[in-house]
This record gives sequence, C-alpha cells and structure tokens, in this order.
Amino acid sequence: MVATGGGDDRAFIWKVSTGEKLFELSGHKDSVIAVAFSSTGKFLATGGMDGAVKVWESETGKLVVTLEGPDEVIVRRSINLQLLFFHSQGFFLI
Repeated sequence: MVATGGGDDRAFIWKVSTGEKLFELSGHKDSVIAVAFSSTGKFLATGGMDGAVKVWESETGKLVVTLEGPDEVIVRRSINLQLLFFHSQGFFLI
C-alpha cells in the first residue's frame, strides 16, 4: 500500500501492484500535507493544514482518532506539521 494526500482535503490509500484506489480518507478541512504509516502498517496518520492529525486503520479506512492542533493560520506559518512519523518502537506520533 501507498498513501497520498493533497490540496483537495483528502488522503487516499492505494494498492501499489495495481494502482487501485482502496480508500478515500475524508474529514480534513484543508490540504493534507503529511502521511505516515505505523511501523506495522496497521495505521496511517494524516496531517492537514487545518491543524488536525487523523489516524486511520489502513486495512479498512476507518477513522480511529482525530487530534486537533492549532488553527490553520498558525500551521501555515510553521514547518512542524510537514513531517509526520510513527515512532518505530510503538504507537507514538512524532
């Protein structure tokens, strides 16, 4: 699987071998600028210019949790949300 995000406020999970779109992940209120799979591949985190980080089950596309951050004006001036990582030793987002 591979994940993408874009200016249409959505992220997608794709099947690499066929290019098939598996899931459309909607709910961000502004561009999705960061995506990251957990080390096990079980979860996908998406970060948006809306200040939210959303965690999804990668096998079902089901939303697990939304973490609210600062509003879009603050995020647009910051580079902090452009990189999003799961820690390799556990379920921690960095």
